[in-house]
Amino acid sequence: DSRLGRTVAIKILPETVSANPERRDRFDREARAVASLSHPHICALFDIGDEGNIHFLVLEHLPGTTLGQRLDTGPLPVRDALRVAFQVASALAAAHGQGVIHRDLKPANIMLTPNGAKVLDFGLAKSLTPGAPTDLTDSPTMMKTEAHTVLGTAAYMSPEQARGEALDGRSDIWSLGAVLYEMLTGRRFLEGDTLAELHAALLQPSPERVSIPDGIPHSVRTLLPRLLERDAAKRLARMEEVAEQLERALGDSGSGAGRAGMPEADPRSSILVLPFANLSSDPDNEYFSDGLTEEVIADLSKVRALRVISRTTAMRLKGTQRDLRELAAELDVRYALEGSVRKAGNSVRITTQLIDTRSDETLWSEKYGGTLEDVFQIQEDVSRAIVKSLQVTLTPEEDQDLALSPRSNGFAYDVYLRTRRDIEGFTREGLDRARRELETALQIAGDDVLLYKGLGMTYWQYVNAGLTPDAGHLDKAEEYARRILALEPGSPHGTSLLGLVATQRGDIVSWLRNFERAYAADPNDPVHGIWLGLGWAFSGFPDRARPVLEKQLAVDPHSPYILFGLGILEFNEGRYGEAIPYFEKARRLLPEHSGWVMVIAQTLVSQGNGPALREAIESAGPPDTHPLTRLGHILLHAWQGDATAVDDLDTPEYQEGIWGDLQYTYVQAQAYAILGRKDDALRWLTRSVDRGHVNHPYLSERDPLLANLRGDPRFEELMARVKDRYETLEAEVFADSNGPAAS
Repeated sequence: DSRLGRTVAIKILPETVSANPERRDRFDREARAVASLSHPHICALFDIGDEGNIHFLVLEHLPGTTLGQRLDTGPLPVRDALRVAFQVASALAAAHGQGVIHRDLKPANIMLTPNGAKVLDFGLAKSLTPGAPTDLTDSPTMMKTEAHTVLGTAAYMSPEQARGEALDGRSDIWSLGAVLYEMLTGRRFLEGDTLAELHAALLQPSPERVSIPDGIPHSVRTLLPRLLERDAAKRLARMEEVAEQLERALGDSGSGAGRAGMPEADPRSSILVLPFANLSSDPDNEYFSDGLTEEVIADLSKVRALRVISRTTAMRLKGTQRDLRELAAELDVRYALEGSVRKAGNSVRITTQLIDTRSDETLWSEKYGGTLEDVFQIQEDVSRAIVKSLQVTLTPEEDQDLALSPRSNGFAYDVYLRTRRDIEGFTREGLDRARRELETALQIAGDDVLLYKGLGMTYWQYVNAGLTPDAGHLDKAEEYARRILALEPGSPHGTSLLGLVATQRGDIVSWLRNFERAYAADPNDPVHGIWLGLGWAFSGFPDRARPVLEKQLAVDPHSPYILFGLGILEFNEGRYGEAIPYFEKARRLLPEHSGWVMVIAQTLVSQGNGPALREAIESAGPPDTHPLTRLGHILLHAWQGDATAVDDLDTPEYQEGIWGDLQYTYVQAQAYAILGRKDDALRWLTRSVDRGHVNHPYLSERDPLLANLRGDPRFEELMARVKDRYETLEAEVFADSNGPAAS
């Protein structure tokens, strides 16, 4: 380009385009749309023009080679393949956001340059194909072009494109999946020597599994089948989600993903807030230092440029003497915040320091003092100091979020923090104590969001912990949720509390609807992500559950409940061998929780692994330890065919304790189905369905433990009801986007 002194590429359009006014006009409109795209991984279109009868494009000149040429030498190393796929997904996500889809993504249209991958012929490939209309779907005669071009394109086109249907961004998702598969394996996902063979392979039903070589990260092994789903409705729906998961997979493989414009992830964006040390003379003040730790984490999590390790993982480091550099390497973070708190009566003194874990250098330190009424300002000051030290620029929304203080005074905040341990302790004594203290504080402080949240959680926990079947406790919890929403309309505290109430009322729609809203309002609160992911997992919607749970795991790798959710997700997909490691890791993190006995037993018996099942149950302790431990023993006896032992354990008191839960009733149904006692199995299975277990694909066909029920008219009638609920669930959840759902 002599005017600007830069090297450009000139692409001359075929005469068939230049000579046809209608096609040239459509091409011009598409070219203007593509020219509006500005992304570091899209080949820039600078200009379009004509000289006489010659119509041409002025494009960015790119040094390098195409991905197609590189693949001629074999597959790419895993990290290189993931980096290219992430960069391409980022480019496609940006284009989709502008209403532009590529329609011809393939290795020949991806250039590998010193500055990363660049997507070529964006949105124009069909116009540039000799003798073809603008869109392949408009004309089957496209199949008659040059053999290598046709085979190359057909091998990456989506099934809906091959059928001539209208396309959206999911078509590009399929194509990217096919390209990623080839980068990892060195062979095309669709094999065929002729166009007819490729076309037939493309339109056949999805295979049960996408064959992936050993050595590929687990996150990629689970992602690829979701990109290469023949049915577009079941495919991962948004390219932004694809990019996020590729970025996470690249991190799992030991390398940064490279956000737009950066080949590697900026290490400044990762931080671990270590539990603040309690230096008060009263050791009971530890609740306050823990609460301050969690509030600083919550504040920093609002800044998108920061990756902040979640509070669950951070609090598990409390009291450990781990080497900081080793800890940072394990959690893949560069910076750590250390702090201490002295609290005496109403006075607070806080010391903090920010450390570069690579150099062990203190980058910033500060001391703060004041009263309980100053604690919210201190939290904000600490967060802003960290942001400034890491040279992060806040968006206007983030700046406003950091400045927002909760609707609580220092006294109410202190009471809320102090009672939280009792609320989470699952004992009647603790819950009674928390309820009394919160009610007294409410009389003193008046209407307060945190006090209402504490009381609502307390009443819900009575039922959730199995301490009472009294539904009046759920009514009280809902009452406090409504009070929160009256003070703060749209508050995630009130909305998530309504969602928790719905989990115990067996209302799966309200469960999911409220947690969708709470998660959208505050995706950094692990409670929102865990319960949302669990709801979708139990309902049979892995494509909705997995992104939420995996995103949570990236910042909270030591959360047993997130691991539990991912194990449930794998179980409901029939991937028992992949579910067990999640459950085992969760059990190591929280060994006192009896739920692991049940889910591990359920998975092993579904896998047909009798010896491992027996060993797991025998090591879990006697059946009277906990109802869920008893449920594991019942499964073992059922597998052994010992109906008498099952009956001895299945007491009325035990049944009453598990009757309200969709998961426990389901496992009980499986045990009776194994024994062939259909009446009992169907009674328990019906109860599980009524409580919200509507995973029709797994219940109706995949669950091996329900095999004895299939063919029974009552089972088939129940499955017809489940199917109706399953097929309408998403529409019901998202039917009303205004305000919280009624519980």
